[in-house]
Amino acid sequence: MRAVGDRRSCGGRLHQQRKTSARGIECAHAQRAQVCGRGGQGRIVQGSKIEHVTDPYAKAGDRIGSMQMIVIWIYGVQLMPVTQSLPRLICLPYAGGSWHAFAPWQAALQGQLEVVAPELPGRGHRIAEAPFIRLTALVDWLLDELDAQLADDFSLWGHSMGALLAYETARTLERRGRRGPRHLFVTGALPPRYPRHAERYHLLDDDGLIAKLAAMGGTPEEVLRDRDLMQIVLPFVRADFAVCETYAWNPGEPAVRAPITAIGGDRDPDIAIDKLQGWNDCSRAGARVSSLPGGHFFLRDHVAALADVFTRTLARPALREPA
Repeated sequence: MRAVGDRRSCGGRLHQQRKTSARGIECAHAQRAQVCGRGGQGRIVQGSKIEHVTDPYAKAGDRIGSMQMIVIWIYGVQLMPVTQSLPRLICLPYAGGSWHAFAPWQAALQGQLEVVAPELPGRGHRIAEAPFIRLTALVDWLLDELDAQLADDFSLWGHSMGALLAYETARTLERRGRRGPRHLFVTGALPPRYPRHAERYHLLDDDGLIAKLAAMGGTPEEVLRDRDLMQIVLPFVRADFAVCETYAWNPGEPAVRAPITAIGGDRDPDIAIDKLQGWNDCSRAGARVSSLPGGHFFLRDHVAALADVFTRTLARPALREPA
């Protein structure tokens, strides 16, 4: 059972506005795209562009992936291929991010890995749901949501907040006696022993939070200036920052079994590459640390390089310990 206060509630007017906006986003996508497949549960669309989004870090006109293929959520159900013969990579987003942040890798890794990118509450097709504000509650929700996917040959990849979520998901699985991931990929993230922000971003007023988003980079200016859009975006961005900033690492708990690959941007102002060595303390199998050119959102400029890391690491058959 989740404790009261683990989710941020939505006011009536804003709640209705967010539901309407989510519907408008889905309809806008469907009207502009060539729709393939049948049924009302989910649709694969080709040639779609991001034009109206709830991810503040996506910009208008971005084409998603070299295969130009994304998944549109209809009625809250995602249509995904079931390819048990392929290793599975479960992708978890940064603060304020959505599932479509990983769409380029769904295309780049097609036929090599099964890429699963869940939509967290408070955004996208789940924008009418209250977002979580505590990591433990979000991990519990994720374990329920992805119960069938957290089995067989699976690995976890998280960027920034998603890295923390991936790490604690692996710890929780092992603590509950379940098999953990084969590999843990963490990008753009300090090891959990470091506090996330000296200043609590989630406690800032709207103008202060918008200023922080501008300073972090990655959010188009036209998005930051759009007050109506920011009224939709800020609640789940604020909640995500609360997830990170209220997290407390428990060093007494065993490190995860899975090896870790940690990658940072060499120009990320908040994450020094040498600090990434701290991920070695989080895995009994050790951590491999490297960097790629760029700032905090370096991943967008290195789709092929990251895809190569994933395939080189996961393409070989899994050698698993007993659960």
